Amino acid sequence: MRFARLAAAATILLTACGSEKKQGKGEADRLAPEVSVVVTPVVQKTVPLITELTARTDATESVEIRARVKAFLKEQSYSEGTMVKAGQVLFTLDSREYDAQRIQAKAQQAKAQADLAQAREKSTVETAQANLQSPWRS
Repeated sequence: MRFARLAAAATILLTACGSEKKQGKGEADRLAPEVSVVVTPVVQKTVPLITELTARTDATESVEIRARVKAFLKEQSYSEGTMVKAGQVLFTLDSREYDAQRIQAKAQQAKAQADLAQAREKSTVETAQANLQSPWRS
């Protein structure tokens, strides 16, 4: 019983406090300056659902091409972004430097072979002379 009285008194007290706030707010609304609002009639129409987004895409399959030799690029045999096949020539390198090195290596090889032939002839001549001068010659 005591609880019921306490609850009734709290309800009356809270209700009285709430009505003062509503009155104060109403006065504040009346004192506030008027705000102009633009009103337009509602028009029904179809609106396209298009969205433009900025994005960046990556290929599902891509490769990184690295040079394995030092040379100047002479020609690129494909267009960027196109599909290429295994074994397809992608680049042509300037071969002048390598051609010069090959010619130089062949010249060195020919000189070495000539030196070897000359050394063999000289060795053969010296051996023959040594045989002629040998006391054990029969």
